[in-house]
Amino acid sequence: MNILINKNFVKLKQLLKGNKFFYTIYLLLFNLIERVKNSYPLNKFIKNTQNIKKNKYSQNKKRILFLISNITTGGAERQMIKLLSLAKNKKLDFRLLTFNFEFNKDKKNNTHFFLNNYVKKNIKIIKIRDINKELNTMYGNKNIKKLLIHHNLNFFNNFEKLMFLHTFKEVMDYKPSIIHSYLDTQNIFAGLMTLFTNVKKIILNVRSISPNNHAWCRYYYYEFYKLFLNYKNIVFIANSKNGALSYAKWLNCNPKKFKIINNIYNFKKKLNKINSKKQTVVFGSIGRLDKDKNVIYAIKLIEHLIKEHKLDLKFLIVGDGVLKNYLYNYILKNNLIHHIKLLGEVKDINNFFNTINIFLFTTKVEGTPNVLLEAQNYQLPIFSTRVGGIPDCVIKNYTTYFLNGNNLEEDTKIVLNKLKDKKFLKKRNFFKIKNKLIKFSEDEVYENLRKLYNV
Repeated sequence: MNILINKNFVKLKQLLKGNKFFYTIYLLLFNLIERVKNSYPLNKFIKNTQNIKKNKYSQNKKRILFLISNITTGGAERQMIKLLSLAKNKKLDFRLLTFNFEFNKDKKNNTHFFLNNYVKKNIKIIKIRDINKELNTMYGNKNIKKLLIHHNLNFFNNFEKLMFLHTFKEVMDYKPSIIHSYLDTQNIFAGLMTLFTNVKKIILNVRSISPNNHAWCRYYYYEFYKLFLNYKNIVFIANSKNGALSYAKWLNCNPKKFKIINNIYNFKKKLNKINSKKQTVVFGSIGRLDKDKNVIYAIKLIEHLIKEHKLDLKFLIVGDGVLKNYLYNYILKNNLIHHIKLLGEVKDINNFFNTINIFLFTTKVEGTPNVLLEAQNYQLPIFSTRVGGIPDCVIKNYTTYFLNGNNLEEDTKIVLNKLKDKKFLKKRNFFKIKNKLIKFSEDEVYENLRKLYNV
């Protein structure tokens, strides 16, 4: 019966994948069914946490195990690679455990997008091809056998269970004294290691906004996060005050439970070579093509400036996502193909930033966006919405001018007023930007991390 239900859900998922609204309803329904089905093993597990016998190992002092589900395109993934490079520069003993999902089209990804040779030897990538087959193989491991005899992990689905068991095995094999994880699922895996092992310290890097705001939120996140708040050796980190407040509100806890550690960004002077006197003004944007990033609003704003105000503009968009086809069809249908280009994913963004005059960012949800730091590094003027940690990582009314993000007429006036100023497109002062945003420098961030790692 369960197999039949699972097969029908897979078919339903494939049918609804193209429709954002119905796919969201599907995710919410699927999570509700899983919550009802698995609430008993989850509640039983949490009630018995005090009776869990730890798997003790002889720790390698100051050895750090980093965790992230994958290192594909994304802000957290890019930050992870920067963090690894920083750890290597400081001669820390570390390894990253990450995954490459190869078992179906939806999950398969390019794990190597941000990978560089400098840290490649410190990264262990586990390829997942056949979940059930690989689970059976994992069950043969001595430490895992011992773990599963005493604990029912059926609050995880098989995919999550496989990733968790790989994580547990890696902890027992690598013997870290510190685990530092990024994003919610890996945070839960990392936090559970304080129950199952004698790891000294666990650091959980949370998202820019609490997961309950998303349809994909797993039903067990809340219960485990609440549990982890009680452990002194588990430290919560956010990259902005807004991110900390979002999680604190969701978990009904003091925001001071979250330490603020900024993203890493070293400002290095890079000349923007585009001619600011050129008649055609080129806007640019970088981000996932999904509802949260609100790229459709940016497109409509550019369309309004072109059609209603007869401006000679181009708009270049870097990124990929579920709304790619929808955005392309909108551009085509509204005769914008000669003005607006979807460039897809671009690994080397130097050429992109040397092609644009203005950076445009109309996101609805954000933490501390790397792309705004990068745009300022190229001394570009920016139009952006004022959400999440954005106000903390820009210089208001110097590099960045805030938009409403939900009012085309109001935002059109803001852009038009600035474009009337002949000096507006001139590059900003690099040293002023660097000094104002010094908190993002490698040295500043490492000093905060060094205290956490106690190295």
